Amino acid sequence: MYVSFYKGFGAITGAVLAGSTPFIERALPWRRRLGANPYTVFPYALSCHSGYTQWASSFRARWHKLRALAPQLRQAAAEEGGALTFVPESPACSQCHCFLGAGYSLEALDRARDAVDMGLGARVYERLRDANDALCLSRPKDVDDAALGFVFEWSLGPEHLDVPDETFILAWRAFFRELRTAAAAAD
Repeated sequence: MYVSFYKGFGAITGAVLAGSTPFIERALPWRRRLGANPYTVFPYALSCHSGYTQWASSFRARWHKLRALAPQLRQAAAEEGGALTFVPESPACSQCHCFLGAGYSLEALDRARDAVDMGLGARVYERLRDANDALCLSRPKDVDDAALGFVFEWSLGPEHLDVPDETFILAWRAFFRELRTAAAAAD
């Protein structure tokens, strides 16, 4: 099990890797190889502890909210002529990968995102990566690689608990409408 303290807990940086003793022993050399051998970790440890103390109790609610949102957002995307795929299909924690179907350029997707942000004050994603990039490890199993398009990592934060589901649905509908309008104008 891997827990990232900067994603889910808002810490400066840091993570915990938990597993069997043989697993941890095999992983230890990689900590140094990948540059994680600082002189002191005290400031990071304080930040991790503070974030954990503040936010650990919200993880179950964040996970349940993301699990409830995933099918609603998939349906909203499909109704607007788009595709939004969650991996895993039913999120196993408060984070997942989301794939936007192919057929759009990164620029077109970002323009639609920015239009929704400007119009509704809701940002549907922060940054996209090419889903066919070798670094993208969590591909949907039943989708052809050519149809994947772009991917982003969605980490449902504690502040998202106060956002009504309808706000997420409205923003994603607006995003796919923007894409459809831009495609129709280009034809």
